[in-house]
Amino acid sequence: MIRTAIAVFGLQAMSALAADTLPDVTHDGLKRHASDAAAAVYLAEGATLAPYRRILLVDCQVAFQKDWQREHNMNVASDRQVVTANDMVRIREALAAEFRRVFVEELQTNGGYEIVDAPADDVLIVRPAIVNLVVNSPVPNPGMKIRTNYVSAGAMTLYMELYDSATGTILARVVDPEVSKDARFETRNAAVVNKEEADKILGLWARSLREQLDAARR
Repeated sequence: MIRTAIAVFGLQAMSALAADTLPDVTHDGLKRHASDAAAAVYLAEGATLAPYRRILLVDCQVAFQKDWQREHNMNVASDRQVVTANDMVRIREALAAEFRRVFVEELQTNGGYEIVDAPADDVLIVRPAIVNLVVNSPVPNPGMKIRTNYVSAGAMTLYMELYDSATGTILARVVDPEVSKDARFETRNAAVVNKEEADKILGLWARSLREQLDAARR
């Protein structure tokens, strides 16, 4: 049976570790393989992406780094920059929606992999999550034009699992922390920069998956 949620224990354990301390074998028996595409790639014995022509893309879960809200609010220069629980929900939902947009564009529009909503023999389930999200200059009010001195927009870690949709068998797990570099907020609207930098990282992850699917078909 296909799991309806990511294994919480596995996600928390792996996302809390530095990339160079991640285990060689996961709690469910996947083995780590060398990869230039991500910090850690785990594969099931004999796993291959060759049969898959279509994608069932599960909605992306998003989780902030522990204590991010408290630490951010302790250091804001103005009450206008205080982040509330509702703000965090809005940011999480916006990032999840952007994840889906970027991945659908890369996989379906650019790659020719049809996005579907039902299992089949040629359907790969992609179950993503973003964990340890850090936004250095959040915009509590979408209409605000905040400018800051941050050089980086923030950081986030991809935790993604791939399943055979017909059997529910897990094929692979990917863990990849990424940090936004040289965002240069000094004279720009933080909301615009945040989206641009998020899209760069999401695009990197989406292209990597599409390239792995393409390579498996050759």
